[in-house]
Amino acid sequence: MKGIKVRQKHLQYAIDALDKGVWWGEEALRCHYRRHKSSQLFTKQCNKKQDWLYLEAHYCRNLRSVMEDRLSKAPRTVAQRYYVEWLQDQLRRLKEQYVALDSEQEHTLHKEDKQLHELLEAANASEAVLNELITGLIADYKYDAEKCGLELKRLEKDPEDPASLELLRQITALKQKQEQLHKGPFSANQRALESLQATEDARLENSVAFRGDESGISRERLEHIQCVLRNPRKVPSHLDEAKWMDIFRSQPWLVQQDVEEQKRKEVYDQKLAKLKQMAAIVENKREDLARDAARLERLEKKMEDHEKLRDSEDAEVTEEQRAEARNYVATNSGALAASRRVESRHQLVSISR
Repeated sequence: MKGIKVRQKHLQYAIDALDKGVWWGEEALRCHYRRHKSSQLFTKQCNKKQDWLYLEAHYCRNLRSVMEDRLSKAPRTVAQRYYVEWLQDQLRRLKEQYVALDSEQEHTLHKEDKQLHELLEAANASEAVLNELITGLIADYKYDAEKCGLELKRLEKDPEDPASLELLRQITALKQKQEQLHKGPFSANQRALESLQATEDARLENSVAFRGDESGISRERLEHIQCVLRNPRKVPSHLDEAKWMDIFRSQPWLVQQDVEEQKRKEVYDQKLAKLKQMAAIVENKREDLARDAARLERLEKKMEDHEKLRDSEDAEVTEEQRAEARNYVATNSGALAASRRVESRHQLVSISR
């Protein structure tokens, strides 16, 4: 009877170990399906983007041919300058767009490669830890099977028999090995596998969402898991040659031409107003110079009359008149000299201009 109980206990332990292995295997299988669905979605999105970029580049090449053809036929005259400049600017923008498409294509490929590489690394790491975990479960089962066999042998012997005591010692050693296995590698591998799965789930769920997925899902429902983008981007429209032709027919360069002409007119009006202001200043200066010249002429005439009166020997001229003339000459000789110097400078400036 005791032997049956020992065998039942061992079988129940084996069933529990098997259930653990099955549970971890199902969780690993669930993670595998999530990776598989994610990789399919990433590849599908990459293919869609590549198709869009191919069509966009095709439209760019066609429109570039149209632009280059019209630019080659455009006359290089002053009247057509804005038309030529507009075509050159459009062609430059189109070339920049073509370069941007090339960069975007490279970025898309690198992004998909990185995503698939991360999924592959996570799969390899999880598989390695799962293998170690299963190896630990098998070792634990073998320890328990050996312990069960020893206990059955011990039941056949007298408890006080030294052989029975030796079997008991061996059974105790096996229990200690099982405890060390549970507390050491088995627990570490279990935590490592949980950490890997949690890290991968957090990384995936930043960009995708899983429908029909939950922890503990049955194996029959795993293939029905769906993976969708969490924040899908709106697909931009393609370059439309017909719309560009409509813009071309509206002659947008005429707007630029009007703007440039308005700017030139504003600059011309500003310069003209400045010239008029300077002309008014020059005219006022000329009037001032004319007045100064007339004033100098009158002063010279008065000085000449007073000098003649001062030096006159006419008997009719009184001594008082001569004294007054001398006083006038002495008083205004300095002012006359200063006025002559100013007039001389004005003449030199006029000559230099």
